[in-house]
Amino acid sequence: MLNPFPYLLSFAAFAPMLIRIVVGLYLLIYAYRLLGRDRVRATEEVARVIKSLAAPWITFLGILEIAAAASLIAGFYTQIGAIVGGLIFLKLSLRAKNYPALSPKGGSLPFLLSILCLTLLITGAGAFAFDYPF
Repeated sequence: MLNPFPYLLSFAAFAPMLIRIVVGLYLLIYAYRLLGRDRVRATEEVARVIKSLAAPWITFLGILEIAAAASLIAGFYTQIGAIVGGLIFLKLSLRAKNYPALSPKGGSLPFLLSILCLTLLITGAGAFAFDYPF
């Protein structure tokens, strides 16, 4: 079948760029919520499982999310950022019912974002990135 808009295919390198920026922004939103306004509730929820390490664990997760978000937005080590972000979002989607403070949007949005991270892992960083395919 013929493509109705063949000239738009020349912008194919911008699709992974848009995906990585959106996923990076969502990682920043989750990190802000985790380290900011939902920190106490998230610490209480994690303290049910690991009592003494709940606060440092929440801080570590927040810093890890910020690092992965910066990696994705800048396009630097995008595949590593996509792996970290995909694992974070997959865990958020699987634990959405048990830990609502960690996954405030439910399980469907983090699952979709983990699929987008898998797409970034396969396709690469796209345009305007520091990663160069070899």
